[in-house]
Amino acid sequence: PCLTPFPSYPTHTKAGRAYKGIHHVDYDLLKTIQGFVKGFEVDRAPLWQWEESILNGYRVFRELQRHGGGKLTLDLLNRDLRYEAPS
Repeated sequence: PCLTPFPSYPTHTKAGRAYKGIHHVDYDLLKTIQGFVKGFEVDRAPLWQWEESILNGYRVFRELQRHGGGKLTLDLLNRDLRYEAPS
């Protein structure tokens, strides 16, 4: 499956799926995001990084919801976001 731009974009979150099962972000949506950040430092980030960030962000969001919280660890050098369930 692919995450598509507006108007179907919000349906993934409204339905409570939070992009579960989505493996790609639609190119048009990524280009829209790129346009939003033009002129800011992050406009140098390639589209694949935006896609990876969006998908990983929703992955850990789903885990936080499922477990009612938890711990996130962000490694900026290795571009890694990890989730740890509450103990």
